[in-house]
Amino acid sequence: MRLSVVMVVAMLGLAGCREQASKVSLSGNAMGTTWTLTLRGHTPTPTLQSQVEAQLDQWERALSRWRQDSALTRFNAIRSTDWQDVDVHLARAVAVAQDVAEKTDGALDITIAPLVHLWGFDAKGPPAVLPTAAEIESARASCGWRNVEVALNPPRLRKRLPELTLNVDAVAEGLAVDDLAVMLKAQGHRDFLINLGGEVMACGVAWAVGIQMPEAVQGQTFTTLQLQDEALATSGVYRQHFERDGQRFSHIIDPKTGCPVTHRLASVSVVAKTCTVADAWATALLVLGKEAGQPLAESLGLEVVWIGVVGDE
Repeated sequence: MRLSVVMVVAMLGLAGCREQASKVSLSGNAMGTTWTLTLRGHTPTPTLQSQVEAQLDQWERALSRWRQDSALTRFNAIRSTDWQDVDVHLARAVAVAQDVAEKTDGALDITIAPLVHLWGFDAKGPPAVLPTAAEIESARASCGWRNVEVALNPPRLRKRLPELTLNVDAVAEGLAVDDLAVMLKAQGHRDFLINLGGEVMACGVAWAVGIQMPEAVQGQTFTTLQLQDEALATSGVYRQHFERDGQRFSHIIDPKTGCPVTHRLASVSVVAKTCTVADAWATALLVLGKEAGQPLAESLGLEVVWIGVVGDE
């Protein structure tokens, strides 16, 4: 059964703007998704496309779970509990995630790959039989965000459990978007919109960013937000899931239970000054749920759109 939702909905990267100046767009594929860069009032240099691609490739070579030559894959393969020198992009990603984990009591946990595998939200696919309590506890024993340490100068990581593996997808795209924004501003661009897999940074004069209903037909805009020197990121439960006996199990795992979240949220969108913050907190708040997450978000000054299922208050 497909979810219906109320309230404002998940970001799919539709963008528009006031027609005050001509626009030029570049696009491509990177980090397992697509990207678009729209510039307003400033013609791109002939090399800008390749510069964007090169910068995104740096992040992919550092953080990809699928590339055997990535810094992340190499670190995951190590069984030593000594400090390991790593790519600075990987160290930055872990540092961001660990900071959010500290503030949320582990709601954002980059070490839960064994649980993701157990529930079939990787290449294995959905399990034929739901995991048992014993299997869940066994997988949880190989997790825990406190079991990884990070240093930035020099960039290093250390495991406390030899079998520990990391997945930094929750912060990867946000970091890459912010990095691109820094590069563009250094080149003199001031009015632009970056969209990487639905994570958006809008700089300059306000951009109207379209918002689409979760699971609606792609391109069907529900509402828009005006973003000016702000980022927007969304995490949702509606794209990756499976059903057993009429019950839906989403790919968002609660590290405390080892099971998919059970609250009545379809997605969470966060507006922040940086895409890194928006990206990381969208996932963390979706794990926490609105009851626990809203007071925390308010204390941090985050603007959040909570999208619930029809019939919920």
